[in-house]
Amino acid sequence: MSAYGKSSVGEGHVESAAERAARAGWGLSAASIHWGKRAAASKPVAITKRDRRLLELLHDVNYLSSSQMALLGWSGDSSAARRRLRLLHDHGLIDKFRPAAPAGSFEWNYRLTLEGAQLLQDFGISPEGKPYTPAEIHSISYVEHDLQVNALVLDIAHRARTQEGPLLDAMPFRWHGPRSGEIDPREEPRPEEVSDSARASRISFMGARAKVSSSLTPPSSSEVQPLRSRC
Repeated sequence: MSAYGKSSVGEGHVESAAERAARAGWGLSAASIHWGKRAAASKPVAITKRDRRLLELLHDVNYLSSSQMALLGWSGDSSAARRRLRLLHDHGLIDKFRPAAPAGSFEWNYRLTLEGAQLLQDFGISPEGKPYTPAEIHSISYVEHDLQVNALVLDIAHRARTQEGPLLDAMPFRWHGPRSGEIDPREEPRPEEVSDSARASRISFMGARAKVSSSLTPPSSSEVQPLRSRC
């Protein structure tokens, strides 16, 4: 795959969902957007717990690529992941889009629809307790930024995981996106009010708009591996 997220031909290496997820968002500002068309939904879909968790996360982080969704829900690319995402899209719960390209193709990216948000409410899940409006795409570079922040978080989580399976079940920390992770200075405790133990148990990775909180015990220096060593 090139730096722009397109599949490369003749490189002799088929990248995994984890590798593609780490590069999600690159190159989106270089092309116009192509929206995926919905096929006629033949019958109602039974929503699973995994569907609800993915939709709730999509609500929080705005956008996820197909490889990121596959890594989270199915531990990697699979025909089951592609079928399920297509089904959720055809039933109007998620939108999908990608840059239009004269040759080759980019992977699909997803955002939650109003119907998807309503479904979460029907299940008693009301993130943030605020009315939902699908994230607008004023600039493709805005989407690129969100996807790259999410790619960084997921790459860290994938490297730090201690068990196999879908990353949703193996996240080594609690992920707060730009909605749930928004910091209100009026609600933040003063530095002198935070205990040493609480301060040590909270690790924040701050992009412009994202926060990740961890309750993990920090590893010793001998356990830390350079990120590039597993690329």
